[in-house]
Amino acid sequence: MAVICVIVAATIWFLQAMNRKFTTRLRQPIQISYDSTKMKPLSSLPRYVEINATGVGWNLLRRNLRVADLQPIAVRVATPNAHYLLGTQLLPLIAEQVQDVKTDFVITDTLRLAFEPIITRAIPVVLDTAHLRIDSCFNIRKIQLSPAKVEVTGGRSAVNSLPSQIIVTMADSVREEDFIQNLPINCPDDLGVTIYPTQVKVEIILKKP
Repeated sequence: MAVICVIVAATIWFLQAMNRKFTTRLRQPIQISYDSTKMKPLSSLPRYVEINATGVGWNLLRRNLRVADLQPIAVRVATPNAHYLLGTQLLPLIAEQVQDVKTDFVITDTLRLAFEPIITRAIPVVLDTAHLRIDSCFNIRKIQLSPAKVEVTGGRSAVNSLPSQIIVTMADSVREEDFIQNLPINCPDDLGVTIYPTQVKVEIILKKP
């Protein structure tokens, strides 16, 4: 009987205590957004900040137990030149978007960011003539590629790492005086760039010696 009384008393005390206000450290999710047509992150973006908050015990307990279910704070990054976010910058955003507790200050001092701009570069396309197989009855009179250049769009470092020319190779033998074939434009997948257009029309005009 004594044990039951202790349990009941402890429960009542706990319930009463949880209706009081406390100050504690909390983990607050954030979601950093940006214009993906103008910039891209070079590393994983921060997902949480530590805050010092005051609130009713029930609200603080719920936030501690259900961090993954909390609505992330929306943080907008407008320029790829933003290399960090200060805790003092985040405080007004958190205070505005978090309603169930009062954010006293942001414990996380600085969030490091790494973005680069998205650029588009026009790169000439050339045919690999060293491995071009021509019927021995003909000589090459003209080679024309359309378009002569393709546009490569992506992160600045990836786009600038590409060579000055994109070389396409023709696997088929050329046996006609006017030969036309569409060839794909290939680029390493790990660069994360897009190419437009994705193929080039190659026209080879031959002549007899």
